Amino acid sequence: MNPDLQFPPLLEESDEWVTSLLYVIGPAVGTGFGFAPISWSEVRAWSELTATRLAPWQAEGLVLMSRAYVGEYSQASHTKGSHSPWTDDEGEEAREASVADTLRSGLRAMKASR
Repeated sequence: MNPDLQFPPLLEESDEWVTSLLYVIGPAVGTGFGFAPISWSEVRAWSELTATRLAPWQAEGLVLMSRAYVGEYSQASHTKGSHSPWTDDEGEEAREASVADTLRSGLRAMKASR
């Protein structure tokens, strides 16, 4: 990746609350075999129960962020030398850059599919 390449912000400043919702809803659900991403039906149920109206792109963003979170968790737990996204074994900037890259990739894929 070109380090001089500038990316636009992922969300408008007024939309940053969407990323907070991931942790309100829960970034993953427990299963008998570990963690799984939140599903569309879980986002819908949360939205209805809390009377929080989400735009389709917001709901899709929550599902994509959850998938990225579970993917990072899975990689960290199965790859020697990898770190969970929430540990302090990596520097804060490196961790933020990794999460930002994952989210950018997901949003680009979502934009390309339209």
